[in-house]
Amino acid sequence: MGSSLFRRARRIAIGAVLLALTASTSVGAIAAEVPSQRPAGALHTGALRFGYKAFTGGWVDVRPGTSNWGSVHCPPGTSPSGGGGHVDNNSMFMLTSDPVMETGAWVVQFVNTSPNTWGRFYPVVLCTNGESYAHKVESWVNPNQETTMTSWCAPGERQSGGGFDSWSTEVRINDAFSVNDVTQQVRVTNETGWQPEVDTWVVCGRDNYIVRTASITLQAQESNWVRAYCPNGWVPTGGGGRGGQYTYLQHSEPAASGWEVRSKNTGRFPATLTAQVICAVPR
Repeated sequence: MGSSLFRRARRIAIGAVLLALTASTSVGAIAAEVPSQRPAGALHTGALRFGYKAFTGGWVDVRPGTSNWGSVHCPPGTSPSGGGGHVDNNSMFMLTSDPVMETGAWVVQFVNTSPNTWGRFYPVVLCTNGESYAHKVESWVNPNQETTMTSWCAPGERQSGGGFDSWSTEVRINDAFSVNDVTQQVRVTNETGWQPEVDTWVVCGRDNYIVRTASITLQAQESNWVRAYCPNGWVPTGGGGRGGQYTYLQHSEPAASGWEVRSKNTGRFPATLTAQVICAVPR
């Protein structure tokens, strides 16, 4: 418990420092542009109205063989309902994507597995002016195994989003998605010989939410993305994806009135990659 509190305090401090460094973070709703071409500081307009809005942070560089953190904050009077991040190359993998409700931030961490090529990412948060609550379950994953974990909304709440926090740069995220209207499930592969902690986060509200999905087939060793879209008149509040064994999450983010996930199939056989978006009607 002591180490968990230390890590939590460190992440709150990271968020506070990044807030100070990125006081001019871009603000606006995400439109249907190419994410990798989105410049830091640009204003985006789209279908989202106040009630749920997306806020995008600036690009963060990651040296070869290292990991790095980034965060983006909701404006005063609003809280995260979901969030994620976007990478610009196939050597990057997502380690952390979760809320810091104390500061209204969404924090992400990515690892760059390339030995010689720099990578970069940017964080994205979806903010709401309605009720928003976050619940965490701590788990420890066995060495060299897959582990599935869940976290739940409190009575009277429904899931608007979810996330995860890996304590090791050698843990890979297979799945992070909503299994019903109150439960977030995360499945990871621990590629280490020790037992790191992985936290599962669920973000909950009291609106009427629906879930939509879309799937593609990933061939062996292929990296690709898929998007699930909200129906007309609905907007994303959160989302995630699932890829199964040997398929590891590279990025997960709100995009174009829906949710996009990119994963890499590191196995020898085709795998199904599914994106999931949680939607609500704007107030």
